[in-house]
Amino acid sequence: MKSSSVIFALAATGNAAILARDAATVLSDIDTINSDTQSLTSTVNAFSGISDAAALIAAESGLSDAIKKGTTDAKATTSVSDSEAQSILSAVKGLIPNIVAALNAVVSKDAAFTSAGVQSVVAGDLASVRLPVSSVLSDSKNLC
Repeated sequence: MKSSSVIFALAATGNAAILARDAATVLSDIDTINSDTQSLTSTVNAFSGISDAAALIAAESGLSDAIKKGTTDAKATTSVSDSEAQSILSAVKGLIPNIVAALNAVVSKDAAFTSAGVQSVVAGDLASVRLPVSSVLSDSKNLC
């Protein structure tokens, strides 16, 4: 069933809360993930040295927390209509350009991260975000 597939696409990791959620909650979570991804991109682009490390770590942490919340809420969503499923799928697909922009920003700042001694921190934080995002994108492709 299409709506169940969308829910599983968003439920990449973690245990679901017992409380039921609805499509509006999932869409709100996706919007937050998108906003936090854009914030991370801006923070990475502004990074110029160690004095910017705290802001970078906060942006990465905020995105990670948003993904975890979205995953929990998606797993707790019992069913959605076909139109809601299409809305969720469109929202997930809408994340792709901003995720690519964030990754490109990180790659462009590699020398600055290395110079500031935070490359391993950035890599570790991004690795914790990578698996849930990869699963969401991979599973959503299967819905098309």
